[in-house]
Formats: sequence, structure tokens, C-alpha cells
Amino acid sequence: MFVLSSSDDITKFLRNFGSQTACPSCMAFWTNYTMPGTDGMILGNALTGRIEIIQNRISEGKCSKIHANLVKQGLIADGACYPPWNPEAEAQTFTIANDVAPTQAGSLPFFKYRSSALAGFTGVSGTYPASGFVASFTSADAAATIESLIANQWVDAKTRFVLVAFAVYNLEMQFFVLSDVAFELLSNGATIIHQSSDTIVPSRYDMGSFSGLIRIAMLALVFLMVIYYAFEELDSCRRNGLKKYRTPGWGYVELTNILLFVLFGFLKLANYISYQIMIYQKSDYNSLLSRLRSLAKSYFIEDQVAGLIAFLLWFKLLKYICIHKNLLLYTKALEHGFFEFVSLGAIFCPLWFGYGIMGYMLFGETSEQFSSITRSCQSLILGMYGHLDFIKLQEEIGDAGIAFTMIWIFMSTSTFFNVTVAFMIEALNVVSSDEATLRTQTVLDKVRELIERRNAELKEFRKSASKQHRKKARKSAGKRSCFPCCSSAQVADEEDEEVQEVEVEGEAERNEELEEIEREPKRRQSSIVEENWNPWTPPE
Repeated sequence: MFVLSSSDDITKFLRNFGSQTACPSCMAFWTNYTMPGTDGMILGNALTGRIEIIQNRISEGKCSKIHANLVKQGLIADGACYPPWNPEAEAQTFTIANDVAPTQAGSLPFFKYRSSALAGFTGVSGTYPASGFVASFTSADAAATIESLIANQWVDAKTRFVLVAFAVYNLEMQFFVLSDVAFELLSNGATIIHQSSDTIVPSRYDMGSFSGLIRIAMLALVFLMVIYYAFEELDSCRRNGLKKYRTPGWGYVELTNILLFVLFGFLKLANYISYQIMIYQKSDYNSLLSRLRSLAKSYFIEDQVAGLIAFLLWFKLLKYICIHKNLLLYTKALEHGFFEFVSLGAIFCPLWFGYGIMGYMLFGETSEQFSSITRSCQSLILGMYGHLDFIKLQEEIGDAGIAFTMIWIFMSTSTFFNVTVAFMIEALNVVSSDEATLRTQTVLDKVRELIERRNAELKEFRKSASKQHRKKARKSAGKRSCFPCCSSAQVADEEDEEVQEVEVEGEAERNEELEEIEREPKRRQSSIVEENWNPWTPPE
């Protein structure tokens, strides 16, 4: 948003807008791919349809008593008074000063009012409708039409809003661009300009390229994972019960994310169908522009939903971040102090807003940083983090402004930051004391327990294998004793070796049994804690 010095800048803009020599970058938008690349813009653009300039005018109002007294005393000249913008006072008949119609009002089309059911434009002074006095032209007659508008004083003191709108299509990049340049003409003579553009990329997935196929495959994989994810959550709710499933609070996050995925899929399908209808259905320029604007808003909402889904997916990592004990404590501390932080924010916001209003009332006329309530509140937040321009503030409002800002910084840091740290310390102390009793297992603890269990199973398997081996050894020893060729000394040596092996294995078995007896109380205590533990209800 930029503030211009006077409404004459609109005339200069319109004249340059329609002149190829004065504004080559503007003409590059609608020269049908013939503009040379001399100004660093994306070339290959063609004007889609026509260019429109829409104007909203205000009816002539009554002058104030002060104005009448000054005219009566001869201090100022008499003249018409035009109030600020008000939708109820919008003029639907084109007249100039003293409600006189222009000489060519009946012959030129841009003096006629056109109604529209489309959404309007919201600016600083209010909302302006899409209806109004419209000048529509192509690139061929742009210069002549704009010169005619200027010659007939189409923009004058009654003008409150002017919108220049056009759409282009880029053949190389295969996207549409909707460009709007809006002017708000305030009653005090100032002009505010707004610039905006919407880009529509319908061919987001190129079926003819390998990268496009990869993107489509990844999108399909994401939706399949979402379906699997939804069934997993339903099964978890069925196994644990609805009450236990909702207790930690993650169930609401899961449900929100699934609903957002469903909304994202619906928007993607609706946008694809709308684009196909827009391209293949014959329509005039106004309906095409309306559909392009609706599609641009729908694409924007789709991208916002996708961004929210991405945030929730990363936020969900907090549910599985209990890898180490310290991470577990910090996560539980955030959960424990969440409502305290919300309560503190509810107390802080009214104080911050009230102090911002006071700053605007005290220094709004002399300081740019307090020129509005919004700017005043923004300056207070920047001051808390040390990003306020104190030198400029000193020049604008002097020592009083510095003192006002320093009082706020001291109050906000001492109440907000310090209390936040105190809440976090208290939450950590509570969670640490609870963990000393509950001893919640982290991911590493579960991994260690799993490894120990696997080692015990492996030892049990080796033990059974050794028993089978001893049975086979005894059977083979009995068979060898039946043969006369075997000497008694050899049989005795083999029996001694077998006895030694049995003794060693027996001692290993006893050690394992002792270790198992020592681990049994710990396992029993851990299982009891797992059955009765609830992270939202600390033990009495």
C-alpha cells in the first residue's frame, strides 16, 4: 500500500498504462508474445479478454455550518462539498460539479452505470462494490480510450475508488495472472494505492513428464496413508474406548487432521472440475474473469489447508518425542502449563491493547509509529523485543515518548516474560516429582527392555538346544559302551567331559535364574505403573 500526493497521479498512471513507449513493461502483458525481453519480466503473456477500469462515485453532500459561516464571512470561496465514501450515498448517475451531466454522457459508454453481483474490494475507507462506471477496452484501443477518459474528466472530486483489472495467460509457464491496481481517493485529497495479483497454475501435475508422474504418485501415496491412518485411529478408539482415547488430548488433533485431509481432497477435486468447466465451456469475458477470481480464491484456500495439515503433522511429533527422559519432561511440562499460558495471554492482551490505544491518543498526531491503533500496538510488541527505532521516536515525540515506551517495556517484560519463565519452572518441578513416582518408560527404555527380552529368549533357546545335545550325547555314549573295541579308559574320559559340560551348564542356568528373580519385582512394578498411569491426573 502506498499513499500518493494527489489524484493527479491517477491520471499519470492511466496515461502511462495505455502508452507503449512510456510503459513497455505494461504493454508486455498483452502484446501476444511479441514484446522483446528488455525489462526483466516473464515474457510470453497474452491479454485474456479485455481491460476494465471501474469507478465508484459519491453523491454531492451538504456542507457543514462552519463551511457556510466561512463563506458568508468571505474567508473562503463557495463550492460543493463531497463527503467520504459511504455505500448508501453512492452515485449511480454520472454528474460533475453541481450535479451537471457531462456533455457526452449519452454517447460514451463509460458514463453509464453497470451493476454486478460479484464481491467488492475492501480498502482503508470501506468496502467498494464491483458495480460502478466501467471503461472496457482492448490493447489496440487502450491509448485512445484512456486519453478520452482524461479529456472528459472521468476522474474528478466525486471519485472515491478506481480499479484497474485485467487477466493475462502465459503460454510458456501455463498459468493465469489476475492483476488489480486499486486507488482510494479520500475526501481530504489523499490517494491510497493497492496492488495485488493472483496466480492460477491449473497444470500442477504434468502427465507427460517424469517429475509430474512422481508428484502424482506421491499425492496418491499421501492419500492412501491418510486412509490407513484414519482406520488406525478408529481401531485405537475401539480398543481403548472413547473416554480413554480422548484423555491425553491427541484424539482431537487426530480428528482435526483427518477432517482437514478430507477438506483438502474435496477442494482439489472441486478445483480440477471448475478449471475443466472454465476452459471447455464457452463464455464471455466477464464470466471468464469471475470464474478465474473464484478459482484463484479456491486455490488459495486449498494451499492454506495444506499448510495447516503440514503444521499438525509436525506438531504430532510431540506425541512420539519421548526418546529420552529430558525430552519427556519438557513435553509433559508444556502439556501441564498449557492452560496457565493461555490464562496469562488472556490477561496480557487487554493490557497490551489498552496501552496501544493510549499511545495512539497521546502521540498519534506527531509520531508515525503511533499513527494508528494498529501501528501503536505493533510498535509496543517491537519494543518488547528491542526492534523499535528509539532515535526516530525521540525526534518525533521527545522524552515523553521515550518514557512512555520504557514504562511499557519494563511492565511487559517483568510481567509477561518473567511469569512465563516461572510457569515453566513450576511445570518442570511438578512433572519431575511425578516422574520420580511414576517412572514413565521412554522410547529408549522400551528399546532396552525389548533387547533384554530378546536376549532372554535367545538364552532359553540355547538352553533347550544344549539339553537336546546332552541327550544325544548320552545315547551315543551308551551305544559306544556296548562295543568291545572301545576301551574302558576312552569311555571314562568321555563320561568325565560330559559331566564337566553338565556342571558348567547347570551353573549358567542357576545364574540366569538368579538374574530372573532379581528382575521380576522391577517388571511387576513397571506393569502396575503402566496400568494405572494417567498423565493428566497426578497421584495424590
